[in-house]
Amino acid sequence: MDQGSQDPVGHLPLDAEFERARMNKVIGFQITAMDEGKLLDFYANSFGWKLSPGPHEHVTNLETGNPDLDGSIIGRGDFIPDYVSLFIESDDIEATIETCCENGATLVRPRFDLDNGDQLAIIEDPEGHVITLLRKNVS
Repeated sequence: MDQGSQDPVGHLPLDAEFERARMNKVIGFQITAMDEGKLLDFYANSFGWKLSPGPHEHVTNLETGNPDLDGSIIGRGDFIPDYVSLFIESDDIEATIETCCENGATLVRPRFDLDNGDQLAIIEDPEGHVITLLRKNVS
């Protein structure tokens, strides 16, 4: 392989890396909170992010000023672990899970359907960072 066409760390040819990034975009993030109000105040007051009600009782949407990358804060309660999660869009969640696991990820929660027709799955990267895979409105 021509070394000039590889990324700086030599993992994939640049054209393949670009194509992969274009197909699996980071589209959002989620932060869990023990004290929702305190964390919401922090992000709103520190960064000027706008808050709006989310789809569920303990979810608040965060408008970051970047229309392509907004997030949410979810109250942890006793049933959700502490995490910050990237949301990555996928056209084929099962294939993405397989590829990620072949590259060292761990499946945390298999694909499941939401009431709005979206599908989600949760994995951890090789260092334990949470990634939520999302396929929008498949119904």
